[in-house]
Amino acid sequence: MCMSDAPLASVPTLDTNDFLLLLQSFLHHRQGKHCLPHPVWLPEKEFACCTWQRYGGSPSNNDDAYKAFCAMFDVTLPLPRPHTPLEDIAASAYECWKNQQRTVTFCTSGSTGKPKPCTHTEDLLRQEVAGVLPLLGSLPLRRSALVTVPLHHLYGFTFGLLLPKALGVPLRIEAPLPTAVAQQMLNSDLVIGIPMLWTHFSALRHLPQTEALLLSATAPLPDTTLEALCDKNFFCLEIFGSTETGALGYRLHGHSPFTLFSHFTRVTEDKTHVIHRTLPDGSTCILPLQDTHLWLDERRFVPQGRRDHAVQVGGVNVFPERVARVLASHPDVYECAVRLMRPEEGQRLKAFVVPTAQATHHLLQELRTLARKRLCVEERPSIYTLGKELPRNAMGKLTDWNVMQKCQE
Repeated sequence: MCMSDAPLASVPTLDTNDFLLLLQSFLHHRQGKHCLPHPVWLPEKEFACCTWQRYGGSPSNNDDAYKAFCAMFDVTLPLPRPHTPLEDIAASAYECWKNQQRTVTFCTSGSTGKPKPCTHTEDLLRQEVAGVLPLLGSLPLRRSALVTVPLHHLYGFTFGLLLPKALGVPLRIEAPLPTAVAQQMLNSDLVIGIPMLWTHFSALRHLPQTEALLLSATAPLPDTTLEALCDKNFFCLEIFGSTETGALGYRLHGHSPFTLFSHFTRVTEDKTHVIHRTLPDGSTCILPLQDTHLWLDERRFVPQGRRDHAVQVGGVNVFPERVARVLASHPDVYECAVRLMRPEEGQRLKAFVVPTAQATHHLLQELRTLARKRLCVEERPSIYTLGKELPRNAMGKLTDWNVMQKCQE
């Protein structure tokens, strides 16, 4: 059965206040990379009254975040003056954007590790929210939204900003920490998170007794986690998609296939790596799929993994082959293989390293230093295993390995 989208008009368009939230998301995220502890998310009115100079961090950090903010909306504006109120900055960007093509650009990692821009029109993003709204019709009304993901990433933008806007509920920002989410969760909240958060959250001994709706995306949610959350009386909705295509499908129960949103149609003639999308104006386009799929019928599918061999770590696409190349660049590494940990090992990458004959006992420390210099946090292996040769099966193909020697990052 194909559930129809809600009317596009049920999803409001962006306004100045949304731009203000997105500006804070950029600045908050950029400062979090340079400051400890992480900066506090300010209430909207308090943030709006801050000046460019007053809002924490160094001017250069703020300037870089502002350039990224402008690039997201394809607007060209001069750097703010020190005493410019942040609400004026957001308003200027919005006024410039609303009279253009109203596009929004997000970035995802490519196989080389370089950011890859993916541009969507505002109406396409609103269409995705319109596809989710009917799924919530039989659930209790949401009273507020607790958002634990950056608003300037596609997932956070669509479901942490636009969805609460369509539901007419206020949003609150919280760090993606299980205990913090449990403490801040209110009855009938809409809570936006990623699989790593929900896995740790489901394992907490004391969970709030709420009718919260938990959304998950960016990576496969383990069936055991989804079932544990449902068993504890949480409503769960898992979204599947990519930055390139947006949200493709959804599921509500563990061990269940995903169902395509109604504005997508499976392509069965010859090409199985593309999909049709019906646009809000009634026209259609063809989009390349970033994953391979096992199709059960015309609308239900089971994801089989990224076509570009990316894996998800902390909600971020990372490429184990790229990480292996970086580690193998060390002169004392003969060979290297990198994989995503098995569920019982953790949720980060692990590396198997074959040292050269000249390698010293300092090699592991040197590899950790190399990883910190050349890899982002999500790309850095959490466990290193040393061995005389890479693990292979009887056919000579690389295979998984048990952890032998750990060095936690």
